Amino acid sequence: MANTSTIHIKTDFDCIVYDYGQELVTTTADTFCNFELRKGIHELTIVYLEDESISKTITYEVKDADCDYQLIIEIAETICDKAEEQYISTNYSYAFDLYSLAAEKGLSKA
Repeated sequence: MANTSTIHIKTDFDCIVYDYGQELVTTTADTFCNFELRKGIHELTIVYLEDESISKTITYEVKDADCDYQLIIEIAETICDKAEEQYISTNYSYAFDLYSLAAEKGLSKA
């Protein structure tokens, strides 16, 4: 693709990556995957594959075409936030599962 750059992205969980709502790629936890983005500002939304209500959105700028960019996105903290919501709503079993996932990735808050 002309005027694009290669993005190498790694997430801490299996996720789907969207750019302004358009699906770009499905990632595998802790493994870099590659895709192309045009030069400019992008709104990347990373959605946890096991629960689409857990997501993280970042604004990312591709400054130069024909360059490689490496991006590491951690959503363990977002999963922990969702666990807290579930705990408050007395969904203790699901909260425990989410806290456990976040703790597995080393998040001390979990």
